Amino acid sequence: MSALTDLTNIGKEMANKLNSVAIFSPSELIELGSKQAFFRLKTKYPQMCLIHLYALEGAIQNVPFNLLSEQTKQDLKAFSDSMNQARHRYRVKCAMQNFLSFRRHTSRIQFEISTPLRIIA
Repeated sequence: MSALTDLTNIGKEMANKLNSVAIFSPSELIELGSKQAFFRLKTKYPQMCLIHLYALEGAIQNVPFNLLSEQTKQDLKAFSDSMNQARHRYRVKCAMQNFLSFRRHTSRIQFEISTPLRIIA
């Protein structure tokens, strides 16, 4: 097996996405593992979802993603949920920083506007 598309669950589009995150062969995917591969993909393609993670694990185990064991699915779901929570916390943190930066900036503008103007003749 030398092409990613030779793996179960990996089509042309998924293979192209894997290539874009520096995973070029089945052996690289297997060595990296489904979670790390999914992390790379999710970083570049935020729309990646739990089913994609199942597909990657199925490719590594050489089974269709819908035949993964319930324990494996629960483990992968917990991983995906933790990634989503971390991503949400990061977004909230960035939004708060932007808001506070905006508040500091606008308060300076209000101060400067309220400062009396001096006319130099």
